[in-house]
Amino acid sequence: MKFVTFAYKNSISYGILEEETLFDLPAAARSLSGEGQQCPYAEGGQFPPDLLSLLDLEENFPKAAAWVLDKVKEKGIVSSGSGQAEKYKVLAVSGVTLKAPLPSPRKVFCVAENYTEHIAEANREDLEHKESSIPRIFIKPVSNTMIGPEEPIIVSKNAVVTDWEAELAVVIGKRCKYVPAQNALEYVAGYTIFNDVSERDLTIKNRTVSSDRDRFFAWLNGKWLDSFAPTGPYFVTQDEVGDPQDLNIKLWVNDQEKQNSNTSCMIDSVVSLIEYLSQIVTLEPGDIIATGTPSGVGFPKGEKLIDGDIVEIEIEKIGRLRNPVKNEG
Repeated sequence: MKFVTFAYKNSISYGILEEETLFDLPAAARSLSGEGQQCPYAEGGQFPPDLLSLLDLEENFPKAAAWVLDKVKEKGIVSSGSGQAEKYKVLAVSGVTLKAPLPSPRKVFCVAENYTEHIAEANREDLEHKESSIPRIFIKPVSNTMIGPEEPIIVSKNAVVTDWEAELAVVIGKRCKYVPAQNALEYVAGYTIFNDVSERDLTIKNRTVSSDRDRFFAWLNGKWLDSFAPTGPYFVTQDEVGDPQDLNIKLWVNDQEKQNSNTSCMIDSVVSLIEYLSQIVTLEPGDIIATGTPSGVGFPKGEKLIDGDIVEIEIEKIGRLRNPVKNEG
């Protein structure tokens, strides 16, 4: 299933997208409830109001969504122009505004240097990372960074080099801790596209001397700027994606290809990252793990995002995420 969160007539909802038809799950569930049909997989018969709450159903998450979808289709409503489409909020996707699939995930984990080719293009001396290092994890704040398709990436007034990073993102579907790698995919709900936008030369306060620690935190702070986590346009369930380590991943800026790789080139795989992170912190439904970027970022080539650019990322079996670039203020 392909899930989206969307704006329609001044309200936010979520649903399942099938080609050009969008099934608004909460609205349809309300109509079905008014007819005496309660979703058996929703706690207390109350259908979850947002996608994060739906994921909180864990094992029942896909069952609840499929139950509503099937009930609507049993009524012969298969497109926005058929039957009682308005009553059950079966919409044309062209008539809504897509948002980030999970606008407010509980946690967003990112992985630095998870493709050998990306380490090499930065001229780093730590290529032994492939065999000897642990995953390099950092966190992005949620409330200011998450944006959806077609929302602008904002080039901050403090920016010098704003860069792109195409990444596969994992969406956790079940609460878990201390997960062995061989069981890790059991806790994955699905996948989406993530752009780990980065400011490469953030300087807020000048120092007469900068230590390695100073430079590390300047790099880290450059990940936190407003709008620096474009995500979407869809969240696609695991069954439709299959092997997360065999997906083509590409990025374009103004129709010029900048990144072209495959997730098979990751240093730490999806299952390894889940195993590692779950040793540190409890993973919860809706948590996002952005798995790192391949080579082709702008900074090594002296390139950066500027006002008016268009960034597009495509990951096989998931979709295409498009964001314009705009100067702040």
